[in-house]
Amino acid sequence: MMPRSYSEILAKVEPIYEAQPERFTKFYDRITVLLNDLKPGTSILIAEHCTPRSLELFMDVAEMVIIEDLMHRDAMDGVLEFSDDRKSIRRTEVYRPSKSLYSSYRRSMEHS
Repeated sequence: MMPRSYSEILAKVEPIYEAQPERFTKFYDRITVLLNDLKPGTSILIAEHCTPRSLELFMDVAEMVIIEDLMHRDAMDGVLEFSDDRKSIRRTEVYRPSKSLYSSYRRSMEHS
């Protein structure tokens, strides 16, 4: 499955928002808080957080939140992502390089 753009997802959920803005906003905010509160190395099972009826909208909003998260976080801080089977969402572990690449580059430049 090819990832969708934020614009594509927004175009899909916009009519739902326009029909019931308060309800959509509460739903969106609940998913945003749920996913943003995930600690590195943890995950949620999607089926535990939505009903079969709301699954499609949950997935659309979760995908929006994941894209927003990528825009506002450093990739080394652990990012949100769907599992391969799209049954869960996880925050990846925080990446810490074993040595600073910047300092190695800086040292090589100082000795040039």
